[in-house]
Amino acid sequence: ALKEGGIFKMIEPLMRVTAGWISHLPMPDRRRALDQQLVHAGDWLGLTADEYIALTAIAGVFFTVLGLSLVTVFELPPAFTFFFSGLGLIMPYMRLTGEVARRFKEVNRSLPTAIDLAALCMGAGLDFPGALRQFVDKAASREDTLVQEFGRILQELELGRTRRQALENFSERCPTDAVRDFVKREGGDIRLVL
Repeated sequence: ALKEGGIFKMIEPLMRVTAGWISHLPMPDRRRALDQQLVHAGDWLGLTADEYIALTAIAGVFFTVLGLSLVTVFELPPAFTFFFSGLGLIMPYMRLTGEVARRFKEVNRSLPTAIDLAALCMGAGLDFPGALRQFVDKAASREDTLVQEFGRILQELELGRTRRQALENFSERCPTDAVRDFVKREGGDIRLVL
């Protein structure tokens, strides 16, 4: 997000400072829920829960100031200030939930084809990591969510995690029906459905 520049690059230092202040607030359940949403969104913008709350607060303040300016300049009713404040507070949430929905939709669409390709590769003699590596290496776009997720599974396997742990982590990052069908629990064991 910082490499792309834009507004995020400008507000990032302020967001980090504000997140430092927010980290002292006692709200562990809210942080846990936000961390889960951020994981589902593919670690959206690389934010932590405190940074996300800070981004929401900054957006709320910015849109409140914008609303006050517009009300003053165009002599609008003061109620428009509340509208802009609410808009600023809800925009980060809308972006985050939109990113979660986009990722889940992309995984659900791509997974059946990926399973077929992995089954063909494994039928040709490759092991499971080799089949995933073929899918990742031959992918048309590295930006595809499933390619990124399979790449992450491969990284976890290379770091010494078991296949079971890597697949459980995948199902936690993308808890969709298609992923649950791909990774099934039977008698406490994870098995790959191919």
